[in-house]
Amino acid sequence: MQKACEHNGNPSEITTKELEKYIKKSGSKVIKLKDRIDKNTEETLYQKELADKKGKQEKANITAFAILSLMFLIFSIILFGILIETKDMNPIGMIPFILTIGIQFVVFTRLATKTNVLTQTGIDEREKWKGLKKYMEDFSMLDKREIPEIVIWEKFLVYATVFGIADKVLKQLKIVYPNITEQMNVNPYGYMYLMMNTNFSNSFSHAITNSMSSAYSSASGGGGGFSGGGRRPDGGRRRRWRKIERKETVNE
Repeated sequence: MQKACEHNGNPSEITTKELEKYIKKSGSKVIKLKDRIDKNTEETLYQKELADKKGKQEKANITAFAILSLMFLIFSIILFGILIETKDMNPIGMIPFILTIGIQFVVFTRLATKTNVLTQTGIDEREKWKGLKKYMEDFSMLDKREIPEIVIWEKFLVYATVFGIADKVLKQLKIVYPNITEQMNVNPYGYMYLMMNTNFSNSFSHAITNSMSSAYSSASGGGGGFSGGGRRPDGGRRRRWRKIERKETVNE
């Protein structure tokens, strides 16, 4: 973001369109940055003993066998069809072979799905985050006493954006706090205020997803990119993000 702003000639301000343009123009650099982020994240999981390298390798091996079995299965079915058409030989004898390969593919696929890269600590941590997501999706159904003060949602809403449920959480907030819009105008809570009054999350997510897909396509001729959770911004409106200087105020 900082480099994109500087490249655009304004170190503190950029639009989604300008950000998209920068990522597409600097595709190879951005892809390398994303790859480094992925690699560093993975190494952090290993260091914190949340993931297991042996488990990852085992999953990769089983997945490779599953893909190989699928290829044999497709080849066998095609060959079976050709033999039926040409009538050169009786293809009935191939049926047990095809069934065996099919069963093998199913077994390897199920094993790959069940093989866990995470350690037990990692599984426990994942379940905690899943619990937080579920809580944020349904918190308006809880007793009022079990719901945190509105200022706490400043932090929660950032997580909701990562989960791709920010819009849903905002709707829930409006149910629990009917006057939240007025409260935001009087005492804005930074990110929450931004989310309540703009389509920032959707615009930003779309800009990243769209430009990363283009960067991958131009760099390697294939698909790929970030898996953003936002929707297309309404009417393609441009959002401008400014550097906000926080000021401490003292009530006398």
